Amino acid sequence: MARFIVDTVLAGKSVQLKAKEMPNGELRRQVQFEGIPAHITFTEADQGGWQESHLHKGLTEVYTIVAGGARFVVRSSGVVDLAQGMTITIKPGDSHNVALARGAVMSTLVFGEPVGNPDKKGNDWWPADEEFDRWMKEVISAA
Repeated sequence: MARFIVDTVLAGKSVQLKAKEMPNGELRRQVQFEGIPAHITFTEADQGGWQESHLHKGLTEVYTIVAGGARFVVRSSGVVDLAQGMTITIKPGDSHNVALARGAVMSTLVFGEPVGNPDKKGNDWWPADEEFDRWMKEVISAA
């Protein structure tokens, strides 16, 4: 049944595969579907560590921990620790940051109508404000 649904959704569509290494060493593999405002990213962390604090103005992100664990700091919900099989949803406008544990694997489903940031090649990725960054550093040092 699932194969039929995937074939039907993707009929006549192209699929793009992308891969890149992030500044913190995470390896990301992304699947994008032509004409569908969503993509799926798998992130692996050999070293572990924090990403950059940010928000999305039009996109929702659904993170699922596939292996290992992760710590999220989210403006609306504080510190959230996730283990394998757990999920968190980040809504548009909610500043957040994530640190994957060494060896963790995370899947991210991203969907919505992006609001492009000209400083980020039109991607819906906006740096979090300094107040969030200060608060985030305080919370993770206390946790």
